[in-house]
Amino acid sequence: MKPNYVLQSVRSLDWDTAIFQKKINTTYIIPYPRPAIVTQPVDIHYNFCKLKPLSPEETLEEQLLLESIAWPETPSLPSPLFMNSSSDPAHSTFTILPRKREGQWQIGDNLEALIKIYDFMGRPKKYGGDVLLAQLHNPTLGAGVAGQVVDHLNGSYSAVFSLLWEGSAQVEVTLVHPSEAVTELRRVNIEEPDRIYFKSQFRSSLLTRTTTCNVCLRPTQPVCNYTDLRTGEPWFCYKPENMSCDTRISNYNGGYKESLTTMEKLFQSGVNMKVSIPASGPANVTVFPKQKAISRFRASRMSEGEQPFAWARQLEDTAASWLRSGLTEEEARLLNLVVLEQFVEGLPEATAHWVCCHRPPDLTTAVTLAEDHLAAGLLPAPQASRPRGGASERPPLPAARRRRGVTRRQPGATGSRTNAGTRLLEVRTAGTSAPGLPANGGRSGVVGQVFRVAGAPAPAPGPEGRTAYRGKTHRVKVAVSPRLSHPLILGTDWFHSLLGQYAGMRSRSVNSCDVCAALSSDVGSTDTDSGGEEVDGTSTEAPLPPVMHPTEDFPLEQSRDDTLCSAYDQVIDIDGRLVCPDAARTYPHFQLRNDRLYRVSRDTHTNEIRTQLLVSQSRRETIFQAAHSNPMAGHLGCEKTLECIMARFYWPGSWADVRRCCQLEVNSSSVESKPSGYYYQDVWRALGGTTVHQFNTSSAITRCLKGKLVHMYGDSTMRQWFEYLNAALPDLKEFNLHSHKSVGPLMALDYANNIFVMFRAHGPPLRTVSVPSMELHYIANELDNVLGGSNTVVVFGIWAHFDTFPIGFYIRRLMSIRSAVVRLLSRAPDTVVVIRTGNPKPYTILGAFVNSDWYTFQRLKALKAIFKGLNVHLVDAWEMVLAHHLPHSMHPQPSIIKNMINVFLSYICPPKGGFTSWADFLILGLKAFSG
Repeated sequence: MKPNYVLQSVRSLDWDTAIFQKKINTTYIIPYPRPAIVTQPVDIHYNFCKLKPLSPEETLEEQLLLESIAWPETPSLPSPLFMNSSSDPAHSTFTILPRKREGQWQIGDNLEALIKIYDFMGRPKKYGGDVLLAQLHNPTLGAGVAGQVVDHLNGSYSAVFSLLWEGSAQVEVTLVHPSEAVTELRRVNIEEPDRIYFKSQFRSSLLTRTTTCNVCLRPTQPVCNYTDLRTGEPWFCYKPENMSCDTRISNYNGGYKESLTTMEKLFQSGVNMKVSIPASGPANVTVFPKQKAISRFRASRMSEGEQPFAWARQLEDTAASWLRSGLTEEEARLLNLVVLEQFVEGLPEATAHWVCCHRPPDLTTAVTLAEDHLAAGLLPAPQASRPRGGASERPPLPAARRRRGVTRRQPGATGSRTNAGTRLLEVRTAGTSAPGLPANGGRSGVVGQVFRVAGAPAPAPGPEGRTAYRGKTHRVKVAVSPRLSHPLILGTDWFHSLLGQYAGMRSRSVNSCDVCAALSSDVGSTDTDSGGEEVDGTSTEAPLPPVMHPTEDFPLEQSRDDTLCSAYDQVIDIDGRLVCPDAARTYPHFQLRNDRLYRVSRDTHTNEIRTQLLVSQSRRETIFQAAHSNPMAGHLGCEKTLECIMARFYWPGSWADVRRCCQLEVNSSSVESKPSGYYYQDVWRALGGTTVHQFNTSSAITRCLKGKLVHMYGDSTMRQWFEYLNAALPDLKEFNLHSHKSVGPLMALDYANNIFVMFRAHGPPLRTVSVPSMELHYIANELDNVLGGSNTVVVFGIWAHFDTFPIGFYIRRLMSIRSAVVRLLSRAPDTVVVIRTGNPKPYTILGAFVNSDWYTFQRLKALKAIFKGLNVHLVDAWEMVLAHHLPHSMHPQPSIIKNMINVFLSYICPPKGGFTSWADFLILGLKAFSG
């Protein structure tokens, strides 16, 4: 099995179009080897932090990643600082919002708390950017779940929780940092990336010297470059006087700079740093048993005016409330069928019949069919049957109806099995410029005959019909509007009505069927009577813009986009040559480069030239989401989103589109909470398809690890796992390699069960005691030395030592590791790879500038994004610590570590399904319908 992650292929001169490329390039980019130890001139650090260079693909990925995790804008800080206008948790409040539906809180509901932030004067804040944590818990039950916080950018926030256990559930909201403190944290990371510094010792004969080392060294003296040959990871030390760079023998943590800020008041424990926000009313709710949810599911019906998509989501949420354990793929498929059956059962009778006739294979298709059928009910009603060849006398629709495009339609009569029924149908015949059918305003024709289609009892040539115009009959082919996501076939295998007018629906991909294929033919006409006059029967109403779908040919998409036509008309430059050589080059203007359309503008103040790629309609939503959406940290405002987009992209009306979409985002406070899991009785239960088995005995752990090679890499939080296994397994004996505990390598063996477990610290930066320089190994290099296979497990956690550095440094380190993981999974696809994330922790003012939760959270988002799509597993330590009732700690307490190990071992030895047996699952599904 090939790994899911691949590198995209782009040209170095066309980076902006990389987001649109679909072709796969399996070539992995390895940095060009450079000397590991050389003396460099002073100006090597002209930019202070010398980061690893990126390939064009990685550069684009980093840009999009940084935009996706960008924190909302925070205020600039005056000097001296006035605390009165900063966020005050004592004045701030949260309020639990009422349940959206009347009645009691049920398992599976989403609970939303509205958070209002006020300053020290009691005035409401007008902007966002505060760092908040939210938790729903019940210490008595040992239950807890992390909440999702959404920033509305106006001083208010929403914390959304999934209700996952019965009984009491209490909301807790914590202000980690006010938005003003984030401004200072940002500044320190930019101006003082070397606030944690390191030392190396050099020795030659009897001469010993010590110098400062870092990835960010100020250019004050010559340096030694210890950049890794294989990974390209940078590391530098000041060159010792009269000594060679080759004489370095050790590395250790040198210390940290003090007096980093004059804004100490923004980082006061118990005042505005990691302080709980009080509730303005009740802080807890009572959640009722799951049997209530099952009964509600059985009796559920779609209410009038409710949309099928929204109702289907409600059914899924209700069903998931009692099936809260992780589901295997087969169990999830069965659950989908249970929900599908209830979905059809609750539809209006005519719609349910229509959906059943089409036999949808899954819930998504059923929702699409139901939406199309209900949309058809809003179209004009067909007239009664007429004799074949008669002209329609139906008057045109009123202008107001034409503008709306929808009116209520009653079901028409059923066609007979001799296909003699007639229906009104919008038809189009090609070849003339005749003004249409004057008798009915050019909107509809009378179809005298509709043949069977594929799937009917007898073969048929296709959906053809006959229409009469001025006493003459014309045979026409019938086409259904591409605006419909599925054709409207109101019966089992007969056409009651074929609708060709635009329904104003967005296109969605659904499974094809024979009937759909029969309806996909192009519109055309041929005459059957002598002197047959061809008629243009198109509607006089202006059609809606066509739905455009992405293709692999981006220049073709641009050329076919009607919204870009005016830009093509204004092109003055094609591949560097002016269309009119004598004309002056003005700004802004449009140019074609490699068949792609660009807009070129010039800043009137700086004279800087900016080139923007024009984006077709089919791509604009993708660009907007990449520039705007940041569900964990909030949504960027209109100006910031537009700034991100306009840096490289452009389309006509972009400002209006961004403003409209941003307004929709900000106004929507109902967001879905998607926790990775929750605690119940102090046991972690994962969500999203993973089932956590409880390895409560040493024999259970031994059975899982028997015959396994377990490689652990990372920091001290990863070493905790090695120490836990070493203590939990009496037959696992640590082998003394005479290495330092903090760095390793550490190794433990169980000869009888053929278990091998080892730990090694990641490469610099690493805050530790003095260790030999040769013992500092980069994770990517270590992974390249792992053979891999079904008996091999690799787990790593790398986060705590990177908070003080620019996030670009951390992103590059993760990219190096990802490339090594890709290579490992390419040669051994059945290798189990697990990643431990960072977690919240306590700290003082000094700790805030070293290990702030804000720093950790930003890097957590980067890690998840970089490894998304790869065949790796995550142990979400962030949520596992946040959801637990124990205090936050850099090194979580043993009960939390035990749950992390259970998740880790469940990836190695997955239990057979989320239920005890298939019978339990089937019985549960039957109970949902039988009561």
